[in-house]
Amino acid sequence: GILRCGCPVEQPGFAQTNSEGRMEGFDADLCRAVAGAIFGPDNLDYRVEYHPVSAFDRFIQLRDGKFDVLSRTTTHTMEREVMEANSGAGFSFTIPYLYNGLQF
Repeated sequence: GILRCGCPVEQPGFAQTNSEGRMEGFDADLCRAVAGAIFGPDNLDYRVEYHPVSAFDRFIQLRDGKFDVLSRTTTHTMEREVMEANSGAGFSFTIPYLYNGLQF
């Protein structure tokens, strides 16, 4: 099987293509970890298909089934869980896995 994963494009530290053409960074690693939990630990680079997403189109593509999992810096809000504005759909979120230290 293949896990289709929505990831940012060339966002250093989160998802970027290295000199060998392999995706690396926090979001890319998270996609491989999810694929490993589903399919087992073998050949994870071949088990993940990365789909580039932007901050604007990530929820639209997810709603439309372009990928299975979104791994991109995305804040969990009640609005996005009930009805995200750009896509008109609600989404399920995991527990937070990254804290950046920003506060209001």
